[in-house]
Amino acid sequence: MIITQDDVVRVLSNPNLYPEGLDVEGLDVRFSGGKMHLTADTVNYGMFRLRNLSLVGRLVAEDGQLQIEVESVSPIGLAGAMIPRLANEAMGQLGGRWYVEDVQIGDGQVTVQFR
Repeated sequence: MIITQDDVVRVLSNPNLYPEGLDVEGLDVRFSGGKMHLTADTVNYGMFRLRNLSLVGRLVAEDGQLQIEVESVSPIGLAGAMIPRLANEAMGQLGGRWYVEDVQIGDGQVTVQFR
């Protein structure tokens, strides 16, 4: 299965995935150098509001699920700490119900192998 940058944007923009009301403005996702780079101008989630979000991490197969190992996230603090959980919820949606065996990040896309 191939996951593109647009697929990640589509999932993060899905209002049904986040019943607390996730609203992301200026979202950009890039895959390069074996990593996912996610930036957003504004993220509103429940009572939290973040500006100038930046997240860098690697996508991995962990216990059969597509997960992100976050290397850095800013801004830091309580609101920034929730971003890895939200990102992993989105990655779980992209991986579906299948057992994820391997993940390879290339330029502009991720290749996911299922068992």
